[in-house]
Amino acid sequence: MAMILDAFLKNLSSLVSTMVADEVGMLLGIPGEIEKLGETVRDIQSVLSDAERKQTKGSAIERWLLQLKDVMYDADDLMDLCQIKAEDRRTRYDNPSCSKFSSGFNLLSCFRNPVFAHKVGKKIKELNSRLDKIAKQTSDLSLQRVVGQSNVQCGHSDISRETDSTIVQDDIVGDKIEEDTKLLVEWLTTEENSVKENVRVELLKCIIREAGGSHGAAEERSELVPMLERLVRGKKFFLVLDDVWPKSQNVWNELLRAAMISGARGSRLLVTTRDVNVALYMKATKSHQVEKLSDEDGWSLLTKQVGIDQTESTILNDIGVELVTKCDGLPLAIKTIGGILRRKDKSTHEWGKVLRSNLWSTNDMLSDFNRAFHLSYEDLPPHLKPCFIFCSLYPEDYEFSDTELVYLWLAEGFLSAEGSLSFLELGREYYNELILRNLLKVVPLSYNPSMCKMHDLLRSFAGY
Repeated sequence: MAMILDAFLKNLSSLVSTMVADEVGMLLGIPGEIEKLGETVRDIQSVLSDAERKQTKGSAIERWLLQLKDVMYDADDLMDLCQIKAEDRRTRYDNPSCSKFSSGFNLLSCFRNPVFAHKVGKKIKELNSRLDKIAKQTSDLSLQRVVGQSNVQCGHSDISRETDSTIVQDDIVGDKIEEDTKLLVEWLTTEENSVKENVRVELLKCIIREAGGSHGAAEERSELVPMLERLVRGKKFFLVLDDVWPKSQNVWNELLRAAMISGARGSRLLVTTRDVNVALYMKATKSHQVEKLSDEDGWSLLTKQVGIDQTESTILNDIGVELVTKCDGLPLAIKTIGGILRRKDKSTHEWGKVLRSNLWSTNDMLSDFNRAFHLSYEDLPPHLKPCFIFCSLYPEDYEFSDTELVYLWLAEGFLSAEGSLSFLELGREYYNELILRNLLKVVPLSYNPSMCKMHDLLRSFAGY
């Protein structure tokens, strides 16, 4: 939440700077208030990073952030009101001579109406008072000011400039993958008459379409089930139901079974799940549990993610294996740690700092997630945190195009002009940086190579 608020504060700070330069305070009849507002905003901004690290569920810091969020929403409404008023005057009088705020609207033009100017002045005084109270609480909460950032800024990153987001890394490691693949193929090609699994009306329509049929205008289960039964009768099929959770395990018995049992002998249903009880409940005739990566295979995956040579591998092996152990053999956790290490020097000093981070041992609201996710998030530069969190607001497995995501970030105010880079160029650097850090992943086999999505576990973490 803190980094989302930081984006609000940056926009407010930019508006305040313009107001100070144009001596708007005098025009509004509130001399000194705007300068004071600017100082308060900067004070609050300086402690947001510390608040982000220290907040826990139900804590005083979380309540402080919620208070700040309410004020920022009101401030954003005030900025929108000024922009609408200025745009209205521009369309009526078309006067381009006035000073402009960074988003492009004529700032002074909206204050030519004395009634509106008085209203804005009053709101700014109220805003100043509320922010001042919030700023005074920072000492009671022991929030420390953070001046400057040690993180690498992706706007100046050689890696992000040289890397195309369409590059897909080889994530397959270990010899056991071949053994598991052969076992799966054997199961699917051995004659047997059993199948099982899940979903509801939309799933029925999806299966009908994938099987080459058309559900037309049918919307009721009573219409769709017989339709599917006729479509698969006497035909051999292979149905894959991926990532089934306990809450959806009843769909096979209650929805699909009646229709799918009419399929030909040799048809197969493959179900993947993270809960072994799902397989037991669905009476799977064969079950295979994917083991966590061994330290050796985990280290192999980490070296591929970071891109280290044989000499570096020898030097960093001991620290690397310890990091893999902390990731509990989970590929996604190892990849997110790889995303951090890719941005560091390949030295025992830098890798040691990651290994010794106190985030590995903190006992807070994020205990349901691997600590590697938290560590990866904390390592993000401040300007990337709201971009990452924003992606979690969309449905699971939602696919973004890089251009769509950049324009969404721009609309939310997450992109700040930087040097000679256009907003589109800067946004694409942000996008590539999140790809490099394995916080977003390129959609495999996509017709559009610039499509990405967020892993569901990272999405859950970001929305926590």
